[in-house]
Amino acid sequence: MSVLARNEAEMTRVYANVFGFLAASILPAAYMAVVYPLSGERDLHSVAGSFFVFYYFAAAITAILGIPAFLLLNKLRLVTWWSAIGSGALIGGIGLVGLTSGGSMDYASLLRFAMLGGASGLIFWIIWRTGRTTGV
Repeated sequence: MSVLARNEAEMTRVYANVFGFLAASILPAAYMAVVYPLSGERDLHSVAGSFFVFYYFAAAITAILGIPAFLLLNKLRLVTWWSAIGSGALIGGIGLVGLTSGGSMDYASLLRFAMLGGASGLIFWIIWRTGRTTGV
């Protein structure tokens, strides 16, 4: 494999990682924006504005918890679809606990956010996997 092809494959992997983390934050932010719009009304402007606010927090949770989880699993060579779903569910639950600390939280919400986290982990894994199959 030439140096140029190796560099191109490495850039593809980097882009897949970055895009995977960015895309994983979309699902929880979209859910929060539709179900809990900040203005209290479910019109297009309110949901769109709420999405950007919630995306910031979802991306922060992904950066704080998701990236270290990925780096650990990648070092152990355990990045699979089931580990992405499991770690995403764990991160979704931890994220909810962190966001509602001092407030009330029910088990239905915990399960809902664990499922959102698991789905986000699967989204990340699908995108991450596409970066692995090209060029290597």
